[in-house]
Parts: sequence; C-alpha cells; structure tokens
Amino acid sequence: MLATPASVLIAAPLCSTFRIAQACFERWREARQLAAKEEAQAAHRRKKVQFLSLLREEASSITSRTRYSSASERLAADPRWRALDVAADEREELYEEFCSSLQRKEEKERAAERQQRLAAAKQLFASEKVGVDAQWRKVHAALSDAPEMQAIDKLDRLAAFEEYIKGLEEEEAQASPPHPAPLRLCAYRAFLRRRTPARLPRPQAREAARASQRRVERKKRDAFRTLLAALWDGTALESGEPLRLTPVSVWREVLPAVEVTDAYKGCLDQPGALEHCG
Repeated sequence: MLATPASVLIAAPLCSTFRIAQACFERWREARQLAAKEEAQAAHRRKKVQFLSLLREEASSITSRTRYSSASERLAADPRWRALDVAADEREELYEEFCSSLQRKEEKERAAERQQRLAAAKQLFASEKVGVDAQWRKVHAALSDAPEMQAIDKLDRLAAFEEYIKGLEEEEAQASPPHPAPLRLCAYRAFLRRRTPARLPRPQAREAARASQRRVERKKRDAFRTLLAALWDGTALESGEPLRLTPVSVWREVLPAVEVTDAYKGCLDQPGALEHCG
C-alpha cells in the first residue's frame, strides 16, 4: 500500500473548508438577491399606491372622461406622479385603469339613481289609482307636471308606466281563483255561471275590447324591447346570426337581422308600427 503524500493530507481539509465557504457564500448571495428583489417590488407597489392616492385626492377635477394629457399637465409637479416609469408607459396604463374603475362606479351610481326615480314614478301611479287598463297618453297628460315625472325623461316615464302595468297584471293573475275541484256536471255548470261576468252594454263592451287590445299590443312591444336588450348583451338571434348592438349601431344595419323575428313582426301588426316600440 502506497503512502499518501503529506501535501495531499494538508490540502484535503483546506479544500473541504473552501467548498463549505463557497456554498455559504452562494446561499448568502441568493438570499440577498431575493431580499433586494422583494424590496424593489415593495417599493414599486408603494409608488403605485401613492399614485392612486394622488388620483383619488384629485377626484374633484378628475372624472372618467378626463384625458391623460390633461391630468399630466395638472399633476406633473407632484412627486407621486413622477415616481412611476414613463418609458414603460406604466403611469398612463395605471391612469387608464383608474378611469375605467371610475366609469364603472359612475355607471353603477347612475343606474341606482335611475331605479330610485323609476320607483318614485311607479309609486305616483299607485297613489293616483292608475288601473291596469289605463292608457299611457291619458296618464301622461294628467301627471306630467308631477315632480316624480319631471325628474325623469320621457322614455323613462314610459318605462316606469310599463313596469307598473306589468306588475298589476302579475298581481291580477296571482289573484285569479284556481281551477275548481272535480264536481258533478250540474254543480260545475252552476259554478261556471256564477263566475261568468254579466254582459256589458255595447259602449262598455267596446271600451273593454279596446283595453284588451291595448294590453296585447303592450305585450308585443315588451317582446321587441326584450329582443333589443338581448342583442345589446350579445345574445344570438333566432336565426343563429350573431349581432350585437352598440351605441353607434344604425337601424339599416340592424333591420335585416331582426325583421325575421316574431318580436319584430308582432310590432308591425299593431297601429303606429314601430314608433311605439322604442
């Protein structure tokens, strides 16, 4: 067996110590790099938070329609505005996100306010004892000067009236008596005679027929409005043809797609055609 040289015996512990020291250094360096990265990310998050705080503080002068260039001229002197990286367009992107959130908030507030005004108008109809067969033309002429009606535009007035009438019709349907239990034939016929209303005089019969016709026409208009609302949400047509309404849609582009639907044909069947369906 050959003897191990003394130089090798001396170098072995040194090499082992060197490898341990190198491994310790590598672990320390990785830890420091990770800590530096986390510190940089935390500092960047603080800059974003401070930037958004600046925009919220300027809520009186910044709306969802305020352009980035206008806001930049107003806020360029603030350190919180300058802190974000302009080269990466990060400041403008964050500003646009803030404006989008403002727009969603404003739309939600406007929708809530509109619902409150519609509810006030429907409460007005109820307080004035507006019946299920009432005509919108007469109701509007009588109540158009009321504060509840003045607070909304003409389309919302009509929408409130339609919702009110629909609610009355639902209440009327729920209040209808259930089908009678099985009875003997004579008892069942007597029951039917008791439930059959007396024949109305001719003028009243004509008015009742007109009221019934108005209700049918109103339901056809509701069906057409439901179709338009579905197209606004991106729902496909009965024909399967894709169509989505937008604020810039024009009637000549919409007509070829909707003229084959039952809702559109139903509106054409009634007097006044589609001017009442909008």
